[in-house]
This record gives sequence, C-alpha cells and structure tokens, in this order.
Amino acid sequence: MGVEECKFCVIHANHSTFCKNAESCDICQKHVEHKQLADKIRQLYTDDKNKPISEDHSFHSVDLQKVLKLPYLAGMLSAVFTRRLVVFHETFAPFKSLENTVSVLWHEVIAGRSASDIASTFITAMKQEPKIAHFTFWMDNCSAQIKNWTIFSAVVAHVNSKSGPQSVTFKFLLTGHTFMSADAFHAKVEKEVTSQTEFVRFW
Repeated sequence: MGVEECKFCVIHANHSTFCKNAESCDICQKHVEHKQLADKIRQLYTDDKNKPISEDHSFHSVDLQKVLKLPYLAGMLSAVFTRRLVVFHETFAPFKSLENTVSVLWHEVIAGRSASDIASTFITAMKQEPKIAHFTFWMDNCSAQIKNWTIFSAVVAHVNSKSGPQSVTFKFLLTGHTFMSADAFHAKVEKEVTSQTEFVRFW
C-alpha cells in the first residue's frame, strides 16, 4: 500500500525469481508466515475502521510526518541560501473522515522529536476530545518515538489524572505494512505545501 516497501517482502521478491521449490524453502515459508501475520493485523485495523462511530470511543491512526522545512520556496534560487525552520508534524487521523484530523505542529526552537516530545503530542491530541472515555491509537513500530516507556508512562499518568480518559489502547501495525489514514493525510499536506509558489500556508 502507498509507497511503503517491506524489506522482507522485497528480499523475498528477488529470491522468488530463482527459487525452484518454495514449499521446502525456509525463506519462502517464512515469507508466507510473514504475510499471514501482516494480513491478520491489517484485518484487525480494518475491523476497528469499520466500527460504528461512538460518542465515548475514538479511533485514530498516528504518525510523524517527515520533517518539513519552512518557508517553502519553490523554484527560487534564494531558497538555497535561506535559513529555514525545521517543523515537526504529528498526525492523529480518524478512520472515518480526515476532516477531523488533529495536527500537532511544533518547530525545532520549541522542541525536537524525542520520546518525551512525541508523548506530549498524545496528551495534546486527547485533550482536544475531553468527552471521549476510550482512545485507540494505531501506529507503526518506531521504538525510538512510539514504542517506549516514556510515552507509556505519560499516557498512564494522563489516564490517572482527573481530566483523563478511562482507557488508552495502543495497537501496532507490522513493520513494512503500516500504511494508514495518517499517511493519507500526510499526502494531502505535502500536496498543499508543494502547491505554494512562495510561502507555506497551513489552513
């Protein structure tokens, strides 16, 4: 899906061109298991996507967009010599419609993209929906930014606060098979950015 490629699948695609007996080949059999697991996880994602909209349960896919450099100066020689600001964009995209996507934006002067910085975006995003009792977040497997104790501890603290939700569930897609609604929103952002002739406008 999308432009994402799974390294294991690419290796197997090259291997399969000269493999003469897939049934007895360890690489081929491991790839079969890999695909089955990827399909199973994808089905769980689809199941959550197809659940009816609930007043107390919110589902989002979450991803950090590739670094943006602002201002965006398309086709201008001065862009080569202009000091631009590094901007980070964590996206919390709902499954049903991208219109209600929560975008948490910050630049390098404020913070970076460490685990604690990313953790703060989750708290910020959840505070946008104070009436939601249960959050489910689908993410990739980036340990440095997502799958770590810093963000888990921050979310536990938020759940146990007076204004926090009752529960937060993290679900992870298989590495190399992580295309989700957040990626679709990122594509829209990139299209908007590159369509500007001089300066980037965000909504």
